[in-house]
Parts: sequence; structure tokens; C-alpha cells
Amino acid sequence: MGPERITALCLEGEVQVRANPPDLEDEVRIEFGAVPFGYGWVFPKGGHLSLGVGGLREKIRNPREYYDEFLVDQALLDDITSEKRQGWAIPIFAGGRNPIATHRTALVGDAAALVDPFLGEGIYYAIRSGQLAAQAMGEALESGTGDARAYQDLVEAELYPEFRAARKMALFLY
Repeated sequence: MGPERITALCLEGEVQVRANPPDLEDEVRIEFGAVPFGYGWVFPKGGHLSLGVGGLREKIRNPREYYDEFLVDQALLDDITSEKRQGWAIPIFAGGRNPIATHRTALVGDAAALVDPFLGEGIYYAIRSGQLAAQAMGEALESGTGDARAYQDLVEAELYPEFRAARKMALFLY
């Protein structure tokens, strides 16, 4: 059991800069094309910036070089006073052809590759899929069947249409 997956790689830095440029104090930047089949971002977060790059593993292999280039492109490299980098591999929705539930088990969130294929957002879908799993499990226990497979139907009805549209958008844009 398990979903078909496509993997994205992300490298994010929480950075302090000498002085936030005025346009970065309340401006979110998203730059599509900063990496192949992905994007770069800069988010202000109080006294620091969250910035990073992410893209398909098969296209970028090592996000570090894209991250460093993105810092140069954003004119931030020389202004960084401290930096903490973290990287992640993110399982992206790949079409939903494989089951994510059996009679007694259900995969949720990243384990089910329930991550938006356009932006790589997964927190909402992790929470929502957990709620759908709880609903399906509750109904299975109430009915006495104990069968978790209804969760698959709930996810397919609610989340897969969004993911399929996002996947088309990703294929078009990237």
C-alpha cells in the first residue's frame, strides 16, 4: 500500500539581515522559475526573513546552488548576519492511482503524498486528511465493519480534484 509519489526538494533559511530593506518588511516574494520546476520565496517574519527554494528532485538534485543563486538574485547575500538552513524532501501528489487506505489502515498527510503539486503546501492537507480519516474510522466503528476504506472515497471526493487541477497548473507553469 502507498501512493505513487513525486519528490520535491526544498532548502529554507531563517536569516537575519543588517537592515530589512523597506520593501521586504511587509512584502512576500515568490519567484517562479528560480529553480527548474519550482520557485523561490522570501517571507518577512517579524525580525527575520524566511527564504528558500524548492523544486522537483529529478530536476534540481542539489538545491544548495539554487538557494545561493537566489540570494544573489534577491540582493540579500551581502546583508545576511546570521542564517539557519534546513532542507526537506516533500512527497508531492502524483495522480492518486494507488490506494491510501486498506481495511485496517489509512495514510494521511505526507505519508499519503497529500501535498499540493503546484505550491508544495501540505500542512492544510495533513490536517484535513487526518480529519477525514477520523471521520471514516468513526463511521466504521459505529457500523461495526471496522473498514477504513471509506477514507479513500472521502479523500478522492474532497482533495483529489484540487490536486489534479494544481497538477495541471504546475505542468503548465513549470
